[in-house]
Amino acid sequence: MTEKGNTVDLWNKQAILSGERVPVILNQFHFEIMAETNGTAMMGNLGTDAEMVPPTDDQEQAKTVPYAARWLNGKEEKYNAICWEPRSDVAPLEQQDAHPASQVSWHPGFRYHQFQGRKVALILLK
Repeated sequence: MTEKGNTVDLWNKQAILSGERVPVILNQFHFEIMAETNGTAMMGNLGTDAEMVPPTDDQEQAKTVPYAARWLNGKEEKYNAICWEPRSDVAPLEQQDAHPASQVSWHPGFRYHQFQGRKVALILLK
């Protein structure tokens, strides 16, 4: 998510050169790979497709939207993570935070990644 530039270019080239199968590279950083592979690389971009998903505005309206498409706009349920699942048989030795510290404001949240993953799954299952 945060990798850009030469790191991604190296990753793409490594994927093309390794193994017996030509990979399908689905990211927005194509660099010069098409020219360097004489147009034989299989490149694509999943995009955001946000316009095809109805926005979720409140809890009542969310019930009318399929679960997989709810809150993709990040207004609520941006993250679905906790540091500790309460258990009756174990008491943690240290105080647990309510949420992991890495839930930063610029990150799109888990629903964005879930949506991207489902699009990749559709490509692979087709």
